[in-house]
Amino acid sequence: MGDFYSKIKDYYDLIFPLNVGAAAFVRRKFTVGAELLEIGCANGKLTHALSEYQVLGTDLEAGFIEIARRRYPEQNFRVLNLLEVSGVEGSFDGIICFGNTLVHVDHFGVERFVAGAYEHLRPGGKLLLQTVNYDYILDEKIMALPLIDNDQITFERKYSYSAGKFLFQGKLEVKAEKVCLVSEVELFPVRSAELRVVLEKAGFSDIRLYGDFQESPYTVKSKALVLAATK
Repeated sequence: MGDFYSKIKDYYDLIFPLNVGAAAFVRRKFTVGAELLEIGCANGKLTHALSEYQVLGTDLEAGFIEIARRRYPEQNFRVLNLLEVSGVEGSFDGIICFGNTLVHVDHFGVERFVAGAYEHLRPGGKLLLQTVNYDYILDEKIMALPLIDNDQITFERKYSYSAGKFLFQGKLEVKAEKVCLVSEVELFPVRSAELRVVLEKAGFSDIRLYGDFQESPYTVKSKALVLAATK
């Protein structure tokens, strides 16, 4: 996984700019000043956008954390594998895991992360998750995501599926620099029903599924799965 993200880290904002809808979603769930833990913060732009909260931003890719610390020295970041969330000190009002981060671990990894998140949430705390909608991807046998194409880059995203996991292949072309980067990473698709079972097993309640950060009703045709669960 590290090789894929280490290759694209310097161009990450060109591919995935700040999702203002994600920030707005978080603000609807927590009051100002809440203590939050972000899993998979990448270069820290969402953590920074939520500066009215006390946010600890974490990512497995050390290169991302170096960028985040350099850009936002006033905020807290650390290298962390989501499987090791149980080792984080303290408790939180909310834990955020967006950007398809969750599917970088298999089913047992998801169970381990969710259990650790539950352990570190205060009573009434919320776990917020977002992934690609794998109900749709698997049912419709989708083998490529829409091309990201703007004035600066193109980013092709393709899947090959075998034995319960995807090999995600990305091809990034940086137009001005005439740079072409190709890399791949294993992903483990998780269906909405499977995720609900894992959350309930860990003790979460009031599990709500949405089709986007605007909280549209979730359907199997939604492009994303956005989820909020309460301890």
